[in-house]
This record gives sequence, C-alpha cells and structure tokens, in this order.
Amino acid sequence: MKRWLLLGWALLALFAFHNGARAASARSVTVKVVDVAGGRAYLRPGEAAGVGVGSIVTVRNRRYRVVGATGQHIVIELKGRELRIGMTGRASAKPPEAASARLAQPRPLSAYEGQWPEAVRPASQQTPEYVPLGTWSDRQRVDLALSTNVGGVIGLNDRESSFGRASLRTRLHAEPFEQPVFFDVDFAVQSWFGGSINNRPGNSSRPVVLVRDLQFGYGTAQSAQVGLGRMPFVAVGVGQLDGARVRSPSWAGFSIGAFGGTLPNPLDNLPSLEASRFGGELVYQNPSLDAQPFVALSAHGSVFMGEIDERRFNAEFNVFPGNGRVAGHFELSVHDEDNVWQAPRVQVSAAGLDASVRIGLFQISGRFDLRYPERSMWLTNYLPLGYLCNTVPDPTSSNGDELVCQNSSDARYFGGLDTSFSFSRVILHAGGNLVHSETQNEFEQLAGYLQARILRIAEIAWMDVSVAAYARSFVSDYAARLGAGVDIRKVGEISAYYRVSLNQYKATPDSYLQHSAGGIFYWSILDDLDLGLRVDGMFGEDVSVLVLGSNLTWRPSW
Repeated sequence: MKRWLLLGWALLALFAFHNGARAASARSVTVKVVDVAGGRAYLRPGEAAGVGVGSIVTVRNRRYRVVGATGQHIVIELKGRELRIGMTGRASAKPPEAASARLAQPRPLSAYEGQWPEAVRPASQQTPEYVPLGTWSDRQRVDLALSTNVGGVIGLNDRESSFGRASLRTRLHAEPFEQPVFFDVDFAVQSWFGGSINNRPGNSSRPVVLVRDLQFGYGTAQSAQVGLGRMPFVAVGVGQLDGARVRSPSWAGFSIGAFGGTLPNPLDNLPSLEASRFGGELVYQNPSLDAQPFVALSAHGSVFMGEIDERRFNAEFNVFPGNGRVAGHFELSVHDEDNVWQAPRVQVSAAGLDASVRIGLFQISGRFDLRYPERSMWLTNYLPLGYLCNTVPDPTSSNGDELVCQNSSDARYFGGLDTSFSFSRVILHAGGNLVHSETQNEFEQLAGYLQARILRIAEIAWMDVSVAAYARSFVSDYAARLGAGVDIRKVGEISAYYRVSLNQYKATPDSYLQHSAGGIFYWSILDDLDLGLRVDGMFGEDVSVLVLGSNLTWRPSW
C-alpha cells in the first residue's frame, strides 16, 4: 500500500512539472498594430520578445499566424479581415533561451592579408558612350501631336443662332541631332462658320492660321540656351514674343537670362513691328531639395511707335514644404505721370497667393488674387478704352460720343477656399469663392458648393452628387447635379449628368427652372490615337441650345 502511495505522488509531481514547462513554453506577450497595407498588418514587438514566424496572434478573438518577423516587428496576413492601427492583442512567444556558450575569439584581419587580389575597376577596362544629363540624348527624339476639334452651338428656337468652329492643330518638339538642337512648333488652322459670325464684332481676332510657337533653340536645361523665333513664353509675367532669348548655365540653382523682340498683333496674332519688348530674368530652382523651391524675378519694358510704353517688374515663387504647397505672384507697373488711364505713377497691378496642405485624409487649399487691367498704349491702340479704365463722356467732345478715363479704381479681387476628405471609396468636397470689383458696390459673385463622389463602384463605375449656390451681380442660381460614369475595359469611359437650377434675375421678381444634361464619351482607339465626344443641352426660359464637341488626337511613337 505504501508503495502505491509513493508511486501516485511521483506521477502527480511529474504532471505538475510537465504543465509548468508547457506554460513556460507557451507564454504570451501583448502586441499592437502599427501599420496596415497591401492586405497585411504589421505589429510590434517581434523576435526580440520571442514572437516569430509561426507564432499565433489573437486580436479580438480572431487568430492569425505570423508569416514574417524581424527583431522589432511581425507580419500577419489579413485575408479579408479588418484590423486598424492601434488595435492590440496577444501573441504566443517562445521562452528566452539559455545563454549560449562563449564563442571563440575571431581570427584577426592580419591573418587574411594578401589572400585576395586587387579588384579591377570596371571603368578602367570599359569605354562607355557619353550620355549627357538634360533634355536631349544621342537618339533622335520627336514628339508630335496632331489634333482636330469640331464643335458648335445649335439654337433650338428662333431667338438662338447656330454657329461652329473646326480646327486642325499641330504641336511638335524635335531634337533630331546629337547636338542639343531643338525645334518647337505649335500652330492651328481654324474656321468659324454659321450664325453670320464673320460679320460680328471682333472678327479679326478669329484668324484662319494661328501660330503660338515657332522657334529654333540650342542648349539644355543645365547648359546655356538660346532660342530664336516666336516663343509663347520668355520670362515670368512676359508672354508671347517674336525675337530671341538667351539663358546662362545653371550655377548652384541660379541662372540669368535676357530677351528682346517684337510683339505680335494682339487680335490676329500676325507679326507686327509697331511694338517691341525687352528685359531680363533671374531664376533660382533646386529640384534636388525636398521643398523643390522655385523663385523667378523679371524686369521688362516695351516701346510702342518709338515711345517708351510698359515698365514692369514681376516675381513668382513656388515651394512644396512637407505635404503642402505655397505659391505666389506679384507685378509692379510704372506709368507716365500724365497717362490717359489716370493711373498712379507706381501701381501694384497684380498680386496673388495660393496654398494647399494635406493632413492624412483631409486636404484644404485657398487662393487670393488681385488684378488690374493690363494697361499700355499698345493695347489702347487695339481695344476700347473701357477695357483699360473707368470711362465717362468727354466733356470737350462736340457730339458726346468720345470717352475719356475718369479713374483707374477698377481692381478685381478673388478669394476662394476648397476642402476635401477622402475615405477608401468616397471623397467629400466643399468650397466657396467670392469676386469683388471696385466698380461695384456689392460683391460681383458669391458662390459655394458641396459634392460627394463615390469611386470604384463594382470596380468600373463612379457617381457624384452635388449642390451649389451662386449669387452674381445680376442673377442668382441655386443648383443640384447628379453624374455617373463607367469604365470601358480600361480603354474608354462613358459619363453623363443632369443638372437642375433655380434662376432669378435681379431685374425681375420672377424665377424659373433651367435644366441641363449631357454626356462624354472617351475611347483610346489605338495606343497613340484617342477620340473624345461631348454633347450638352441647356433648356430654360432664356436659353434652349445644344452644345456639341469632338476631338481626335494622334500622338505617334517613334
């Protein structure tokens, strides 16, 4: 009997030891989700706490197996289950192993001296071709885009006239030689038709041939550069010019340039010798920095009919701090003391600032802009005086048909704010803007909108719904809009919308509904051939029209 009692105590002690050992080997630690991406979750701690590949993780009564591990992190497959950053759970961990035996001292480096031959540098036995960094290479490069646009307005009642426009546009950038030589061409052939449009005022501003860019150049973005011909842009604040532009190589991000030439006719865009423009520019740009700063200053003047005309100073900057962007522009104009526009001798003729920032799923952007009419004797020669200042009848005129400038207090102010919040498939937008002119006692426009956009519906469709309100100087508009679109096998898209608005003119107490509907069709016919079609209809008390548009673009790849 005593023998059996001793045997029972021995078995009980062995069972307790086995359970204690199993508990020690199956200890658990607390883990926390620190990131979720690509169908996987990343948790801390890792192998340093005994959690490794094959360990079991339990979060909210759901079990996961560790598929990857480092000293501080582990990885688990989600398999459709949702985990969020910050969730905690438990993971099985192996007990710390006993300290291993002390390793033998490593052999000193001197013991391996002379055992490896001197490595041969590849560059000492190779003769690679020189490939400069910049905008050109030793291969012929030609970027060509041919596009045709045909569209028009079709009036659906006796009050509306119909007219249209057709154009063929060619854009070319070519670097055909090993030397950094380039050619830029951008011109269009266009025709307006219907609605007696050729007899309407401003017909001279609709030329048959419109040349935007036609220049020959030498140089790269890093080296000195020269451009000759018609250039659409020569410096900040300075537009089209028929002439020459030179720029120095970039040094520590800085470069200087100069330009000069004649100004095309502002109406028909044909070459003209009536006015010329000249000036210089200083630019700093460093894309290697995280903020990618860009700052440019230009000083320029013009001569019209042999007399000094414009004198301006322009500045622009652009910077990307972190997840944000800040940009601005400034223009200072100098006028003669007795100028015809009654403008001050020195005037801030334009200024603006816009900025945006993204914080997680939230984004906000804002913009402010101040602008006066662009005043010059050159433009006064082509445009009505009322385009450049506030006019009154000339008291010295015998018939009262002549106008003179009363003052130049005609600044236009714009302010806008937009926000968005993005979920996985839903984006919410909200914003508003205001426009005010010094010539008006009230705001010229107050507007606000709300929009919700749902993406990837069944992975091929999207839908948006929005409401908006506009209060303008002569009419108010309160609208709601519904739109939807669907992807066509990754090579096209069809979308449509319907918009209804309640409009009211300030000149009448009555209000009326206006209905708008339309659709867009896009199709990538070939890798280098795209087709776009659009139709819009507007129907209401004061309008009943169809607006049609089409575009076919060919971009050959060479």
